[in-house]
Amino acid sequence: MVDFIGIPIDGSTDEIIQLFRRGRKNFLDEQLKVLSFLEKINATVCINTVLHSGNFNDLNNIHSIISRFNNVRKWQIFEFMPIGELGYKNKKSMK
Repeated sequence: MVDFIGIPIDGSTDEIIQLFRRGRKNFLDEQLKVLSFLEKINATVCINTVLHSGNFNDLNNIHSIISRFNNVRKWQIFEFMPIGELGYKNKKSMK
């Protein structure tokens, strides 16, 4: 049995999300469509956000977006950790 379905939302705009999750345009719109679908089927959702210097001041906006969905029961905020080649490469810009 699955308790939560995790959905990553790291910013309130695609520009902010692209600072961390590069290479996918319209990522926020995709995630919001997934959230809407999951809400229709009564699936319980946990939002996962990686906190970094580029989205630190955006948390209130993220909260405004995710609070519109009744199926979001949990919001986990993780500290950016420079793991792997890309993480190490972006260490200075994300801390």
